[in-house]
Amino acid sequence: MHEDFFTSFRTYLVTERRFSLNSVAAYSADVEQFLTFLEEHDLELQDYTKENVVEFLSTLYQRLLSTSSIGRKVVSL
Repeated sequence: MHEDFFTSFRTYLVTERRFSLNSVAAYSADVEQFLTFLEEHDLELQDYTKENVVEFLSTLYQRLLSTSSIGRKVVSL
């Protein structure tokens, strides 16, 4: 299921948003990281909540990611 989502997401970024391939790769990696987070917490993509996003962002802050990296991840979601 996630592969269909990723294919559609990447197509949207390239055709509708006209993102560069580097940007598409970065945004895809951000979403993949969030999906991994959900899987680690036994959650499905369609079931996540605002609280799950806040928890995900909290883990990013704990890893001392830059605010620009975290900001891009938020936009990716």
